[in-house]
Amino acid sequence: MSRLEWSDIADIADLVGIIRDVFFVALLLLAIFVLIVAYRRVKRVLDSAERTLGSVEEVADALSSRFAKPASSESRVAYVVGKIAAFVLGLFKKKRETQEEGRKD
Repeated sequence: MSRLEWSDIADIADLVGIIRDVFFVALLLLAIFVLIVAYRRVKRVLDSAERTLGSVEEVADALSSRFAKPASSESRVAYVVGKIAAFVLGLFKKKRETQEEGRKD
């Protein structure tokens, strides 16, 4: 066997350093590739969620415009009927109170 010299050890260290650097660059490229693929998938999911949200918003707007207007007009009618009923009942109450006062005298 031959004896290792310092120049041989330096050559081995350089070779190990080059292999380490190549492995590091390959790992970095793999990580970039994985991040790009993950970004594309997440972007597709977010785009799909955005389209779904837009559709739900359109449906909600259509339903609210279909039911909100009739409901608001019905509530106005109920309000007016309630005011009329309160007025009529108020008249009967006043009439009864005046009759009761007449009886007391």
